[in-house]
Amino acid sequence: MFIRKGTLGGTVIDHLAVGKPDDALCGCRDRIVMRDQHNGISLLVQILQQLRHHFNVPIRINSGYRCKEHNAEVGGVSNSAHMRGMAADIYVTGIAPKVVAQYAEQIGVGCVGLYEDFVHIGSAEEKRFWLGHEGILVDTFGESAPK
Repeated sequence: MFIRKGTLGGTVIDHLAVGKPDDALCGCRDRIVMRDQHNGISLLVQILQQLRHHFNVPIRINSGYRCKEHNAEVGGVSNSAHMRGMAADIYVTGIAPKVVAQYAEQIGVGCVGLYEDFVHIGSAEEKRFWLGHEGILVDTFGESAPK
């Protein structure tokens, strides 16, 4: 399954939205936002929908799928999960990123990065939590996370 810009109104991601018009496009103008890695609905989309349902407010996807060239342009790491359609940088409307990261940890999301104004959500099974662009690894988003 591919979720394409302009068709985010399906049942699974009924209330997810792409930020600015070009945010879901990679530099090569590929329109893929997220790629299914399993049969049916991708784990990433399921996680995002669970976050949407819990907070009951819109989720803005700042960055989803990236081609290799676009990933390099935005300073993404060479093995970025974004290039496999397994990560999204999100902002949950009106909810502090730390609260979003803490809830993602609570529901068992294994790959979470907490930034000042967004949260990286990844569907990889490996547990990895970090703070900001510096990538400071943390065990939890409890008291060690910035406010």
